[in-house]
Amino acid sequence: MTPLAQEVAGAYDELKERVQHREWRLDKTLAEHHRRVLELASSIGTPSSNARKPPAMSP
Repeated sequence: MTPLAQEVAGAYDELKERVQHREWRLDKTLAEHHRRVLELASSIGTPSSNARKPPAMSP
């Protein structure tokens, strides 16, 4: 069964996509670099979780 467009759009992660280069040797190198960057990013966590939050405004 084909998934709904909303399901596909919800499952898509733009950060995991990479642009492929037409020269396969260069593309292989870029793919390895992309894989390492993703591993590093997943070990660090999301940047927003480390960001400082502004103090809450009191009424």
